[in-house]
Amino acid sequence: MPDDLDRKIIHGLNCSPRVSFRRLSEVVGVSEQTVARRYSALRRGGVIRVVGLSSPAARGRSEWIARLRCRPDAVGPLADSLSRRPEVAYTSIASGGSEIICIVRSPSGTAHDDVLLRQLPRAASVLDLNVDLLVHAFGSPDTAGWTGREGSLTDEQVRLLTAERPVPAGPPL
Repeated sequence: MPDDLDRKIIHGLNCSPRVSFRRLSEVVGVSEQTVARRYSALRRGGVIRVVGLSSPAARGRSEWIARLRCRPDAVGPLADSLSRRPEVAYTSIASGGSEIICIVRSPSGTAHDDVLLRQLPRAASVLDLNVDLLVHAFGSPDTAGWTGREGSLTDEQVRLLTAERPVPAGPPL
C-alpha cells in the first residue's frame, strides 16, 4: 500500500511523466536516491507501470470509430476477427450483444484510407454500419486530473513540476 511519499511521487509523475528523479526529489523534499528507490519498488510491486502511447496523427494515421449492428449469432466471431487485425485499436461488444464498437486506424490521405471500412458493409453478418472520423480526442492522458488521494502535492509543487515541461505540439490542421 503506497504511503504519503509514494503518493507524492506518483502524483509528480502523473503531472510530469518525464521529470528527472533529481527534480522530483527537490520538489517533494527527499533525496534523489530515495525517489529512485521508491519508484523502483512501486514498479516491482505493480503499483505503477510505464506505458508509452504515440498519437496516430503524428504518424500520419486517422482514427475512425465504427459501430456495427450485426446478426446476434455472428457478433462474437466478428468481434474476435476484428480484434486480431493490426489496424483495429479497440473492439467492444455492446447493446446486449448485437453491436460491435471498434476504433480503426488507417493511413491518412491515401487511396487505402479505409480498406477495412469498405469491406465491412459487404460482410453478410453486418446489418448496419456507422463510421465517424475522430477529429479531436478530448481528455487525453496529459489533461486528466489527479485521481489519487487529496494532499499529495500542493498546487505550488505541481506548478514547479510542470513549469519546465514542454508543451506538446498538436497535429497540423
